[in-house]
Amino acid sequence: MVRQLIKGILFFVFSCGSFTSIDAKDFYAILVADTLEDSIGISCHQDLQKMREFVEQSAQQSDMHLRLVMLSGGSTITKHLKNVVHALPITQDDVVVFFFAGHGYRPHSKKDKFPHLYFDQEGKAVDFSEVAQVLSHKNPRFLLAITDCCNSYIDYPPPVTHMQARELLKGLSKLFLEYRGTLFIAAAEPGESSWGNNDGGMFTRSFLKAAYDQAKSGQPAWENILIQAQEHLSQLVDGQHLIYQINFK
Repeated sequence: MVRQLIKGILFFVFSCGSFTSIDAKDFYAILVADTLEDSIGISCHQDLQKMREFVEQSAQQSDMHLRLVMLSGGSTITKHLKNVVHALPITQDDVVVFFFAGHGYRPHSKKDKFPHLYFDQEGKAVDFSEVAQVLSHKNPRFLLAITDCCNSYIDYPPPVTHMQARELLKGLSKLFLEYRGTLFIAAAEPGESSWGNNDGGMFTRSFLKAAYDQAKSGQPAWENILIQAQEHLSQLVDGQHLIYQINFK
């Protein structure tokens, strides 16, 4: 997944309709950059430094107290971001800036136009819209939320990182080493068509997503993969139902 460095996605929320009274007291800035990612880490580091300079200058010129939170390197994990976003004591007089630089993607089932923010160290993602919504509900004077990441379609997880690979491979191995017998699967019931597009078959996409999700769970089961694959397939296309025949020993 190649990050588009030139294009960014900007989301602006104006929490108050008047700008006649400039008495904001705190300028909160949450800057997140996946600086350890092999392919884009250097670029993300540069973005982080430039955004830090931007918020420092903005806070100083606005005569506000800067409260800066930076998540980079080993601290770039979903738990830290969620904790920060929920814990900040933002008031109606405050300004908030959120910035993310890293990988991103979107599932076909996503309704709004903004991407998921992918945290490479964990292999997990956070919906950009959810982050923006949590901050917006704190009702700041002004909220600026920006993400510089891809917004391309993908329904199974992006390629795993070195830190995550061992757990994922262990989960995948359980599916093949802890079962004996046969499992036959077809993408459609008799009389149905199997659908796809330029991104591939809907069934294959659904099957792989379910398999990866189960592998990451630590307790993968083929029966659960079949259930989840059908659930996801039903979100992508109407009238297509996978069929299977299990003969486990």
